[in-house]
Amino acid sequence: MFKRSAVHLAIAIVWSGPCIEALAQDAAAGSTQRVEITGSHIRRIDAETVAPIQVFTRADIERTGKDNVTDIIRSLPVDNNGSISTGFSSGFAAGASGVSLRGLGANATLVLINGRRLAPYGLADDGQRSFVDLGSIPLDAVERIEVLKDGASAIYGSDAIAGVVNVILRRSFKGIEAQASHSRSGYGDADVSRASITAGHGDLGKDGYNVFVNFEATDQKGLKQSQRGSRAHIGSGDLTPYGYDFEAGNVLGWIDTSTTNRASSNRWGAVRGPGNVYTQLPGCTNPAPAPSGYAGCPYDLVQTYVGVTPPQQTSNLLFRGVLDVSAAVQPYLELSQLRSKVQTLGTPAAVSSTWANPAGGVFSNVNIQLPANHPDNPLGQSGRLRYLTHDVGGRNNDYDSTVTRLVMGSKGTVGAWDYDAGALHARSVTDRSATGYLRNSVLNDLLAGTNLSGQNPGLSFYRLGDDAGLNSAALYAALSPRLLAQSKTTVSSVDARFSRDLMNLPGGALGLAMGAEFRRETLDSPGLPYTDLGEIVGLGYSFFKGKRTVTAVYAELVAPLSKSLELNLAARNDRYSDYGNSFTPKFGFKWVPTKAVALRGSVANGFRAPGAAESGASGSGGFTTYSDPIRCPVTGRAADCGNGSTGIVNVGNPDIRPETSTSFSLGLVLEPLAGTSATFDLWQIVHKDQITPTNAQGVLDNPAAFPNAQILRDNDDLPGIPNSGTVQSVSSPYLNSNRTVTNGIDVDLRQRFDLGAAGRLSANLTWSYTHSFKLELANGQTFEYANTHGPTALSGNAGMPQHRALMGLAWDRGPLNLALQATYVGGMNNRESAESADCLNHFADGSDAPSGCRIPSFTTVDLSTRWKASANLELFASIQNLFDRVAPLDPQTYGGFNFNPTYHMAGAVGRTFKAGVKLRF
Repeated sequence: MFKRSAVHLAIAIVWSGPCIEALAQDAAAGSTQRVEITGSHIRRIDAETVAPIQVFTRADIERTGKDNVTDIIRSLPVDNNGSISTGFSSGFAAGASGVSLRGLGANATLVLINGRRLAPYGLADDGQRSFVDLGSIPLDAVERIEVLKDGASAIYGSDAIAGVVNVILRRSFKGIEAQASHSRSGYGDADVSRASITAGHGDLGKDGYNVFVNFEATDQKGLKQSQRGSRAHIGSGDLTPYGYDFEAGNVLGWIDTSTTNRASSNRWGAVRGPGNVYTQLPGCTNPAPAPSGYAGCPYDLVQTYVGVTPPQQTSNLLFRGVLDVSAAVQPYLELSQLRSKVQTLGTPAAVSSTWANPAGGVFSNVNIQLPANHPDNPLGQSGRLRYLTHDVGGRNNDYDSTVTRLVMGSKGTVGAWDYDAGALHARSVTDRSATGYLRNSVLNDLLAGTNLSGQNPGLSFYRLGDDAGLNSAALYAALSPRLLAQSKTTVSSVDARFSRDLMNLPGGALGLAMGAEFRRETLDSPGLPYTDLGEIVGLGYSFFKGKRTVTAVYAELVAPLSKSLELNLAARNDRYSDYGNSFTPKFGFKWVPTKAVALRGSVANGFRAPGAAESGASGSGGFTTYSDPIRCPVTGRAADCGNGSTGIVNVGNPDIRPETSTSFSLGLVLEPLAGTSATFDLWQIVHKDQITPTNAQGVLDNPAAFPNAQILRDNDDLPGIPNSGTVQSVSSPYLNSNRTVTNGIDVDLRQRFDLGAAGRLSANLTWSYTHSFKLELANGQTFEYANTHGPTALSGNAGMPQHRALMGLAWDRGPLNLALQATYVGGMNNRESAESADCLNHFADGSDAPSGCRIPSFTTVDLSTRWKASANLELFASIQNLFDRVAPLDPQTYGGFNFNPTYHMAGAVGRTFKAGVKLRF
């Protein structure tokens, strides 16, 4: 155990992120209790490690005014591109949320509870990346959240490439505590009701036991974009008032009279006849005004169908019990179960689309015909059909998830050894119900009046537009059946770890930790019915199934060579049943030359075996935006120059290699005055053989670099330019990019003022700057994504802002606390990569859009207050988005419509008010 001066201890605590105040107070009082901090298995008096750790204590969490673990973790500046928002309703993993440290993807961040794993969500991000749903973690049971901001593969598992989020739950509780809160936006909607109760009995020190149970429930009302019709671009699909082309928004129902051969999928229908001219089908009798060059009956898709936040109901039950048999034996039990119901809203299906073929390649309805004998065909001959099935309804999904986690173990001290051994079983089950999707064979039968599918024995016709009221319920049941699927994932493990002091060195005791783990993982995520036959229009066969076992041993040494220099060595060997061995070492140091200055650094290796979706018999099909290097220079149209949507198909690759990584960090800690601290951390992660999905823009820009990729184009070639039709899909197997190199700097500044009778004032700034995020392909081609909107194919197309910051100011005086928290997301260039010459979007006049081809920065300020009226009564309130900032217009992202839900959700919802009460008994 280490004995440090008060200043040394203060520096150590600064290293651990935002003040672990309770630990500091214990140490100042001379406590000899040793603690374990994320990033090390060696228990110690001080909170320091060789790597940067950010800690949110219970008090920090309460001061945010936020309702869930998701919003707290995803507000961290180190969270970046690839994080998952529940607002991304059309994503493969809709209904869940995930964190992506350093922008390396949700599967590169290891999320733990009390240092042990959780079962991943039953659906994979982009059909590829498995991740832990942050919504499955109960907020009121959280004691603190520790975020390790460098690779921790040697300590927690070889797959902790970008870092670790370790949620520490309450270890004991005595008494009864209940709280309730309600929030509502300034528009009088988006209500969130939340209630919880925690009850515990027994004092571990006096009674020899403690048991407690926590139950919490949340009801979040859904919010549609139509409810924000007065909030600038948020509630409208029409972007022409902002200088964009008519096609750039989400207004449908148009016929392009300037080229006479294009039309949108619309609710009345259009069919192409002689001379390639589209004719609106009967029903469009009162055309709305449209810009010059367009005709038809435009209507706003955003206002009609699209949601901002989904309705969600959650309940979470947690039980924990611990028995103090002796110093050597302290058995414990944790049991938790989450139930979550989420409904996501989508747009109706178009009859013309492309989607993944399970046998390889794609299916395409781009040239789907409306036969001459169809009763709604005014041409008297067959023609290409454009029609949005508004009468079927939106493609909506209900996700009903149950997450169960059981941990049984014992900890204690035997001789000189501290130990913790336990068994874990975690299970996640998600039932998905999908409506509004079309069976392709039935669709074609109902358009032609045939019965090749066996589902149209009466040889009925699917009536279109205003005649849709003539369709029977039986017809709709055959055309658009309810699709049901159940996904299951499990993690089962046994583990044991031991630590002790070996000998005295000049700077203190030489500490040793070692342990072993055996883990079994299973994943079974079947595709929705009929997708295995390629039967669902626009929806590919997204599925994966796999299992593996992992056996691991690891060891760690902490060696204080002198009063000022400490070394840390760790190594781990994981053996995967499907990918062999992985050896991941880590080295770190701390040097404290003076009481006010400290220097530390680390280097670590990581390894991630391919997931079942990446290497197995799997496939997924989705959509992404793109800029066509062939058509854009000629047409200049938004649909060809960044706003177009194309199908993107990924298939499993059995020859895919594991990912490896090397992470570096170097930090400087300064504490020139009492109450003043500053940390500066340089970091870099070299991520080799990164498994990437199809890069649609990269394939289009340089097809020769992707020999296994396929580009499917329409037959509307530009005059004199063969094979220049509109891009319908890009497909390829998953591949190992040569490597990704990302680096930057994290800054943490803290100041505390003692105001005497006026209380205490504290201020902090946490800033993360991503200097570079460069993808280097095996052929030498490179893409720099930092400060750009790319890669556009990744998880909703959120983009990679270089700057993210969290600023706080808190005032405490007796029972009263006031806190301001500002969240800043930097702007980014609206380009696929730094190498891209063309902007992803354009105004109607052809100039770059938004202005300067740049998505603006966004800052929100939250205000919260808490008042302890008595020992048993506490009142709290908050205002989120205090100044009612509107989210920037982002026409590129497909995670949301016209705004970016990953970074700017608060700006879409608007100012929100919350009030609550906490009672203690």
